[in-house]
Amino acid sequence: LDFADPAMMKAMLQANALGAGTGTGRLAIDPGKNETIYCERWVVADMTPTSAEKRILEFAQYGAFWMTEGTDMLLEEAEKQKATAEQPAVDGDEEMTMIRI
Repeated sequence: LDFADPAMMKAMLQANALGAGTGTGRLAIDPGKNETIYCERWVVADMTPTSAEKRILEFAQYGAFWMTEGTDMLLEEAEKQKATAEQPAVDGDEEMTMIRI
């Protein structure tokens, strides 16, 4: 994925914020390898062998999704973002607020 592309970064952030296929994980950038990754944070103190096995299987399923159809979904969303870049979408009468830190 071309994560340096602003439209792709926006699509990744939306997937993370909306939980679109990310489950308990998130899409991120591995700065050491300069690539897009799917990752999760685990608290292992309370894990049992059974819960660890379940988490590993779920992680593998999400990873497989992001290596196949999830990537296609992000590419499509990034193209939509590019096509509507001059016309930001606002739902209904809701006001949009942007907070920058």
